[in-house]
Amino acid sequence: MNINAQGESAFTTYYNSFALEKWKKYTVIGPISLALTARGRSEATLVGFQVQRGLKGALEGGFVEKTLAKETFSLRDPCEYEIVYPDCECDPLAFTIKPFEDSELYGGAYRSVVDEDLPDINLALAICFYKRERYIKTNLSMLNETIFSNSHSILNGHVRVYIEDNGQTLKKEEIESETIKLFPNINSGGSEGAN
Repeated sequence: MNINAQGESAFTTYYNSFALEKWKKYTVIGPISLALTARGRSEATLVGFQVQRGLKGALEGGFVEKTLAKETFSLRDPCEYEIVYPDCECDPLAFTIKPFEDSELYGGAYRSVVDEDLPDINLALAICFYKRERYIKTNLSMLNETIFSNSHSILNGHVRVYIEDNGQTLKKEEIESETIKLFPNINSGGSEGAN
């Protein structure tokens, strides 16, 4: 992305922000940093949002943007620059970039390093379908190749697939395995079948 010297780019939308409280609630997370791959001389402003609450706790004024830190970086060639967010009570986190010269942004990511042992995480995929055998078989074949039969995959042994066949068109003996379970079901309509 080219950013000219007269412009400023705000990465403060839902899709570009980092939902800090959700990550804290559902995962183990350490300090957050922003890693940008860029070229040129620019100023990155780390921002966070705070909810404006009224007297009775109701959302009153929406969200207020709060500047958390500013850093200037000068990168002659495209490379990565990392900035650590200060500890804060803001959610979500986001950033803006203001170039001092024509600059380029190649990508970015929010990062966290966790120093403790993490528990094993298992993932269940639930698929509900009606007469889409070709897609199911293709996707199961890909899962089998990349995860279930791949001892080098970190997901090997940690993923299970549960298929609800509302058309009753698949054969258990062709589909089921230790990691894949098939449940034939009558076609009760889209929302009923997903229950």
